[in-house]
Amino acid sequence: MHSPCREKWPFVSGCDTGLGQGMALGLAEAGCDIVGINIVEPVETIERVTALGRRFSA
Repeated sequence: MHSPCREKWPFVSGCDTGLGQGMALGLAEAGCDIVGINIVEPVETIERVTALGRRFSA
C-alpha cells in the first residue's frame, strides 16, 4: 500500500487531546510517523499511534 507520508514526518502541535490528537491519529492511520509537541507528554496519543504500528517522536 502506498503511503502519502512516505519518508515524511508531519509535525502536530497540541496532540494530547482534541483536534491535535485527532490529526495525529488520522495521519498515523494514513501511514505517517508523527512528530508531536504538547505542553505535557502526550502519553495516550503516543500509545495510540504506536499501536497503529507507526513511530512517534516528541
